[in-house]
Amino acid sequence: MVARPRFLLTLVGVSLLLVVGAGCKAKVTKEVLFVNDSVTHQSIIAVVQEMNDVAADDAAGRYAPNFGSSIPGIGLLKVPGIAPENVDAYWDAHLASLLDHVKPEVIVVELGYNDCGFDLTGYGTHIDNFMANIPSGTPVHWLTMADVNQQFTCDETINAALDAARSQWTNLSIFDFRSHMQGHPEWTVDGTHLNQDGQWAYASWLHDQLDAIYNAPDNS
Repeated sequence: MVARPRFLLTLVGVSLLLVVGAGCKAKVTKEVLFVNDSVTHQSIIAVVQEMNDVAADDAAGRYAPNFGSSIPGIGLLKVPGIAPENVDAYWDAHLASLLDHVKPEVIVVELGYNDCGFDLTGYGTHIDNFMANIPSGTPVHWLTMADVNQQFTCDETINAALDAARSQWTNLSIFDFRSHMQGHPEWTVDGTHLNQDGQWAYASWLHDQLDAIYNAPDNS
């Protein structure tokens, strides 16, 4: 995890974020669409700054994060205002509309915490439903769930379903957020949501995960 200088960004009423910090000269290597709940939503400022404020002499890649699907309270089984039996259909319509308007080169998914109160039997079918709406040539990096205070059992079920789904979807890979958070309860306010230090650590970790794939030597 590489520490980079922080500068204050003020974002008011912004639901879709692409590139900020126009003074930076580093190349934007990928446009990244985020599909996430409040864990990432609360970290938007840190993620945008981390991925854009890259000095010209820094080897790190510069990314364009798009938060057009950053929705607190959402999950594969729960969408605020939508009846549970209609949630799969919501994801079909939402992803189709989203991808009709934007053409991300990479998708990062952070979901699961809001599904913990539901029956998780067959959770993999909901992952399949989500992935079926993504073009096969678009890489999807899905974060594992972290439970630093050992509050849940649902994280084990959801993480196992994610692991199993990789054999079904060749464009799906895992970013191991669980391992990143392990041993760091001080980065959270409640065992799940991140405090300011946790948000900056998360943003830096995400940057490193993307760079390991898209900014390695001999990668464009």
